[in-house]
Amino acid sequence: MEYGFTTAAYVVAAVLFILSLGGLSGQESAKRAVWYGIVGMALAVVATLIGPGGGNWVCRSSWWWPAAPSAGSSPSACR
Repeated sequence: MEYGFTTAAYVVAAVLFILSLGGLSGQESAKRAVWYGIVGMALAVVATLIGPGGGNWVCRSSWWWPAAPSAGSSPSACR
């Protein structure tokens, strides 16, 4: 099920990106197009973080927080 949510979120984000690019051609629709792009990017980031394999992203990127467990220190902390 996680793959289905992630795939659907990416498809919606891609549609929003395409709409934002198309909307930037007109001066009246540019403000709405920018918001389409913002929402599309936010949706893609959220889908990446909570999608399959996203639950242990803290363990893979311990550079941003010194107290984050590393993958080699304790196997049970990253599962």
